[in-house]
Amino acid sequence: MNIYYICLIFNILSMLPDFFRLNLPRGMERNNKGQWVIFNRNYKPIGFNQSDFVKYDDFPIYTKYKGLTEKMILEIGNPDSIQRDEQGKICKFWLYNDETNPMNNNDWSTYWKKLEKLAKLKTSNKDE
Repeated sequence: MNIYYICLIFNILSMLPDFFRLNLPRGMERNNKGQWVIFNRNYKPIGFNQSDFVKYDDFPIYTKYKGLTEKMILEIGNPDSIQRDEQGKICKFWLYNDETNPMNNNDWSTYWKKLEKLAKLKTSNKDE
């Protein structure tokens, strides 16, 4: 194999963690209207590639999901990956932590099963 192909393969492999960090969900956070934003590994909305702090409310990125219940969240997360508000309602949850990160432990099947459950959710009108 010549050096060109070795460099090409290295470049492709080195981009994968950045693609994962930017474009795949790490978790979700709820606003006070019951709408959710999906954030990436850098705690930015999916696809955002910037180092500056992002205030979610400044962007139209929240969505209300039918069926995203506490029961479902508890199924795809665990108690250590869930944050609750003052009323005890789940307001933020993570799909993985550093130990369960599929990029680190190569357990993609668990991560994909969580995404599969989320992918089946329907969105609802913001005014409902």
